[in-house]
Amino acid sequence: MIDLLEPMAKEPGVELALLCAHDGVAIAACGRASGQSVDTDVAGMTKDDGLAAMSAAWVHELSEAVAPLSWLPAHRISLRGARGILVLQRMESAILVVLLSHGLSPDDVRLSMDATIARIERTLRPSSDSPEETHKASGRTNEHPGPLPSYPVESATDLADGWVEAGDYADDTPPAGDS
Repeated sequence: MIDLLEPMAKEPGVELALLCAHDGVAIAACGRASGQSVDTDVAGMTKDDGLAAMSAAWVHELSEAVAPLSWLPAHRISLRGARGILVLQRMESAILVVLLSHGLSPDDVRLSMDATIARIERTLRPSSDSPEETHKASGRTNEHPGPLPSYPVESATDLADGWVEAGDYADDTPPAGDS
């Protein structure tokens, strides 16, 4: 994972690029500030671990606070401080944390953060040789591979309380029991 974070950490003004799980466990860290994390405190926790735990807790708190007001949880969060800027971007499986030096804008690293996330998600995605194999593995063989999935339409199904779900009738005659 460190090799996926290195291009992000080499950007000018980036002090630290850190990947952490949603529960606050640091997965990988790379950057100038990462070398300082060798020192541990009394509990044996490094600075990278503390930053990862604080970032995950902050994302969780913000998501809970904003959830009743918005459709989706916060995707990209930035915190401007006296010593620099902390930029967080949520992924499905982790959180990318970038620590910027003072004077930079969070928008300056938006493109490189998106590229880093795309590289990480590409490595986590199961690889296949062709789109047809992916299509066959999904179990939906009665459709053509396309940008939007279509689910097979079945015949009418009796539901609870006498309701009937409409289906696809090939010969324009409803199944037995429908009048």
